[in-house]
Amino acid sequence: MSLMEQLKTTPKAAPTDYAELILEELNNYVFPNEIRALYAPEIWAEIEASVKAFKDASGRYNTKRLRRILINDNPILGERDATIRADQEIWAKVRKANPDVDWVVNRIRDMKPGRGRVSALLALRKLIDREPDKVERALNSLATDTQLADTDLTEWARISLQEIALQRGGNSAEVLANSASDRPVHYTPGQVFDVTMPLYFECRAITKIGQVEIETQISPLWFTEIFGDAMAMVNAATFQNELVLEKQVEGLHPDGSMHYEHFPFAGETSEISPSVHRHNYWASVRRPFYASGKVEDVSNNQPVYAGMPMTFFRLAHTFTHERYAVAGQPMPESVRGIFFGFGHTDPLNLIKKAGNLGVGDFQISPRINPHTNEEANTIFFGTFFGKLQGLKETGEIALNARSVHCDAKGRLDYNGDGSMAPDPIRPDDWAQGGSGS
Repeated sequence: MSLMEQLKTTPKAAPTDYAELILEELNNYVFPNEIRALYAPEIWAEIEASVKAFKDASGRYNTKRLRRILINDNPILGERDATIRADQEIWAKVRKANPDVDWVVNRIRDMKPGRGRVSALLALRKLIDREPDKVERALNSLATDTQLADTDLTEWARISLQEIALQRGGNSAEVLANSASDRPVHYTPGQVFDVTMPLYFECRAITKIGQVEIETQISPLWFTEIFGDAMAMVNAATFQNELVLEKQVEGLHPDGSMHYEHFPFAGETSEISPSVHRHNYWASVRRPFYASGKVEDVSNNQPVYAGMPMTFFRLAHTFTHERYAVAGQPMPESVRGIFFGFGHTDPLNLIKKAGNLGVGDFQISPRINPHTNEEANTIFFGTFFGKLQGLKETGEIALNARSVHCDAKGRLDYNGDGSMAPDPIRPDDWAQGGSGS
């Protein structure tokens, strides 16, 4: 059953989180052969293995046939930023069987504007299937409360209400007729991308150690610490079939410089209802794999395998609006979706840190670990969300104001000035098709 069919048959009194509905599509996902030619043979082999793996994984996740150790039921410990600890605490609460909606709502109202507050609202949305009336009342209040003085949060609440209305059978042409933001629109022509949209990811990473599977549940702010601050970048001319994801990773380089990674995606887009687009994309990347288990760590003479073909999956729905049109193409105001891929983390490090991973402790991997010739020890999947960013200086909503560090094809341009400068720490590792060391 397609998502839109699910939405039409969903009981009006029992909506669920929109992105979680997309996640359920994994069980029935079929790769469209007509887009197979977009990927090199070695990438296609990774895609084929991924399709089988995520069907198996989602089936296990939904039925809980295998034993799991949920190591993040409690807030993460250690010397961490208080906002990350608070974020993990909120997300751990909403994953409980009987969560306290009022507690989550009060936390949102007590927080200062910023990414932590938005993350808490995204967590609240995950409770819509269990406490629909309370959650919807809270979202309506946040969407209309002029005392909040938090325009970004207000817009997120409006987007959440749009999603609920669509699940209840609303006509998308009517539901999305008014954009979530009423701020003036700011667009800068001549940039590398027409849209640079910041994203929030919540992740479930399942690592197999012997006969036990350890599931690490990662909240959005913790995800940013481990993997980097992510944004989606698209152009109007290629809106139907291309996207680049940029990750800005802080704290990885010993000299304090920033680390950037890029993932060019290709695939197909369909308009499943007015202003609602379904994007079925797979990444095509060649990137290094570090035998040490930590990104850019080659201590103790551990090798790096450069140029390894990898992929990961992104299935998303965007809500577009005419007020954000570029060259006649309405561009997205918001996105929600799912992701899936193979990964690797050092099992001893995972146990030693009690699951409290930090920057570089988890790396994306091919299906087969090139160092051990065994299957990758981790699969990761989850949901993500994005919305156009507001400019504090002008009060405008911005399509493409964020700085980017690649060209339109996702090739690293470290300084973002067209010089195509490489990574300053281990440039040879990240060169496309580079040899191992």
